[in-house]
Amino acid sequence: MIEYNLQEQEPTKDEILFIANTNGYRLFANELSPNELVDKDLDASYLPFDPFTLMLKQKFDNVRNLMIDYFIEEEDYEKCAFLRDYTYSKYYIDFRYYDPIHGLVKGKYIDPISGKRPD
Repeated sequence: MIEYNLQEQEPTKDEILFIANTNGYRLFANELSPNELVDKDLDASYLPFDPFTLMLKQKFDNVRNLMIDYFIEEEDYEKCAFLRDYTYSKYYIDFRYYDPIHGLVKGKYIDPISGKRPD
């Protein structure tokens, strides 16, 4: 039987941003896999992106830049440096196996170099 704690408060917007950006960083740094994240409780699974769907390069750049901006505000420059150096090619290699339709459906394949879908 599942027990619910109805007294627990919903996380604030700042807490959600902290959890999401930290989880995103941990996924990029290979400290945590998407499957391990799914096994955690729901409050810990906030993310700035869907790890089970490959992002196109432009969206990856936007997500990474937003995460860098967040960690600059938090003055966590080690994470900023890591994210600055984390390339789309590294992301592609790390996450391609989690995308269930990667390369299997025409038009869904993403080129690892350009980050675009071939015509």
